[in-house]
Amino acid sequence: MEKISLIIPFYNGSKYIKDAIRSAINQTLPFHEIIVVNDGSNEKETNLIEELSAQYKLIYKSKKNGGQGSARNTGAMISQSQYLCFLDQDDILLPEHNQILIEGIKQKPNYMQGVVYANFCRAEADGVIISRMSRPKNRLIDLHNRTIYSFLSQDIHVLPSAMILLKSTFIDVDGFDEQFRGYEDDDLLLRIFLRGYHITYVDREVYVWRSHGNQTTNSEVMMNSRLHYINKWCDYLYNTSVDIRKVRMSLYKRFRSTIYHDLVKASSLSEYILANTIAQIFYSKFLDLHGLNYRVKFFYRKIISSKKWNKLYTYSEK
Repeated sequence: MEKISLIIPFYNGSKYIKDAIRSAINQTLPFHEIIVVNDGSNEKETNLIEELSAQYKLIYKSKKNGGQGSARNTGAMISQSQYLCFLDQDDILLPEHNQILIEGIKQKPNYMQGVVYANFCRAEADGVIISRMSRPKNRLIDLHNRTIYSFLSQDIHVLPSAMILLKSTFIDVDGFDEQFRGYEDDDLLLRIFLRGYHITYVDREVYVWRSHGNQTTNSEVMMNSRLHYINKWCDYLYNTSVDIRKVRMSLYKRFRSTIYHDLVKASSLSEYILANTIAQIFYSKFLDLHGLNYRVKFFYRKIISSKKWNKLYTYSEK
C-alpha cells in the first residue's frame, strides 16, 4: 500500500488550522503520517498547535521562522513515506484527495516518475466554495510538447496542496528554494521538469484554496519573490539546447503587466518605493533585448508618469 506523508507548515495560523487538520484526517485513503512544522509562531499560537498536535496525534516539529518553503523542507526531511503532500494551514483537502491522486499514479505506473496533480476549488474565508478551477488545455503540463518556455511564460497553477510527489524526486531537486515567499511552487515544478521527471495530470478536484486578506499574495513579500523568480530564471545555467533569448522573452511577456499593476495599485508609500525599484530593475534587465528597447521604455515611462505616489516619493528622497 502506498504511504503518503502530509506536511503542514504553521505560522500563527490558529484561525483556520483546525479545518486543515480535520480535512487531512478525514481522507478516504488515510495519510501514513501528518507532520505539522511550527515555523516560529508566537507563544500563544505555539501552545495551541502543540495541543492540537497532541489531540490529533500528529507529528510535531518546531523551528525558527524561515518561511513556508523552509517549513515544508523540514517536514519532508523527517517524513517516513514514499510520497509527499503539502497543505497550507488555511486550506482544505477534499475527502478523496489522496485516493484520486494515487489512482492517477496507478493508471500510468510507468509514466508517473515525479508528480501527479489535479484541479482545485477557490473559497471565501468562511470556506464556502465560489469557483472551480477547471484547467484549459494549454495549461496541462504533462503533454509531450511542453517546453521550458511554456513553463516560464505563464502561471502553471500546480499548487502543492493539489499534488502528490515522490519524496525521492523532491530530494533530488533539493526541495523548495527557501529564498522564495511566493512562486516557490512554480520554481519547484520547473526544476522537476528540467531534471526530466514526468508530471501527470488528473482532471478532478482535490483541494480547496481559501482566499483571504492575510495571504502572502497580498504583500510586499510577493513583489520581492517575483523579482527573485525573474532573476533566477533569467540567469539560470541552462543547457545548450535552450534559447536564452526565448527564455528572457517569456519572462518579460509574463511579468510586464504584473510589474505595472504592482506600481499602479500600491496602497502605501513603502509599497510604491518597492514597486518602483523593482520596475527599474525590470526595465534595465530587459533593455538589451533586440526589438524590445522602445516598448520597455514606453512601458516604464507610462508607469512612472501615471502613479499617484510619484510626487510623495520624490519629496521623500530630498
